[in-house]
Amino acid sequence: MSYVLGIDGGGTSTVCLLADGEGRVIARADAPASNYRKADLRGAQEALSAGVSTVTGRAGINPAGDARPRLAALCAGLAGVDTDADAALLHQLLSVVVRTECLLVVNDGEVALHGALGEEPGVLVNSGTGSIVWAAGRDGRRLRVGGWDYILGDEGSGYQTGLRALRAVAAAHDGRGSPTTLTAAVDPQHVRH
Repeated sequence: MSYVLGIDGGGTSTVCLLADGEGRVIARADAPASNYRKADLRGAQEALSAGVSTVTGRAGINPAGDARPRLAALCAGLAGVDTDADAALLHQLLSVVVRTECLLVVNDGEVALHGALGEEPGVLVNSGTGSIVWAAGRDGRRLRVGGWDYILGDEGSGYQTGLRALRAVAAAHDGRGSPTTLTAAVDPQHVRH
């Protein structure tokens, strides 16, 4: 039987879905964050290896003589894959984890766009740990806006929203800003590192 693996790896968690040759999902595994810019390269490799090992184990794939399972194809949509160099680096990392002739590594937003729209035109706005916008035109072109991490942007993300709230509470505590509904609920003395 041939197997296809899909990986959605972000800054919070990683989800691995293993499907048979007909596209039926036969196993799922969750793993830690695999954004190599946050978890570092070793952490990303450990998360991806753990996810692959768990999902293939649940499906009963036991490679003979090689710790790497053989797959018909693998598509990994990973946060932090922003350039061709990022894709090549993660491609190399995944080729140590699995054996396949068809390995594709793209940004996780691109996978979400395809999952939401298929081949139809439209716009996907994704706000989670980070944020990113992808659009697909009728002519097949794709456009990406944002998703450049919390230092450069990620406007509208969970991180930025939480940071703005904590900054407002700190300003109110210091007398530099007006009290907010959160001021009484958050003690700035406990927010420090």
